[in-house]
Amino acid sequence: MNLTIPELCLVALVGPSGSGKSTFATRHFRPTEVVSSDTCRAMVADDANDQAATPDAFALLNFIADTRLRAGRLTVNPLAHIDPVGLLMVVLVGFGYAKPVPTDPRNFRSRTSDLWIAAAGPFMNFLLALVSWNVYLV
Repeated sequence: MNLTIPELCLVALVGPSGSGKSTFATRHFRPTEVVSSDTCRAMVADDANDQAATPDAFALLNFIADTRLRAGRLTVNPLAHIDPVGLLMVVLVGFGYAKPVPTDPRNFRSRTSDLWIAAAGPFMNFLLALVSWNVYLV
């Protein structure tokens, strides 16, 4: 598989535990580009599964991701755009929202880049709905 990724971007891998997010990230990205909550949890608590360390782990994760993005480096962060209220709405109401992805038009390579970015959100929502529906039917 060949991935084409813009110079400055944040790749968010979203899925249930054990779905292969970390495996995919390991295969397709350098170790320095992947920022995961499990790794940060292990850094602050010496145990990737210690849920009590989650607040500190996410503070570290956000710091690392923000620093890398400000430096113009690729960052793969599975949870960068989860909004707690939006996620709670998904659980309680069945739909929700996430944090927006900031873009810089100076990094666009064509006049239609902003259109592709604008279409990415609705396309991903449709794709996730399709996958979820198929999982529901199984």
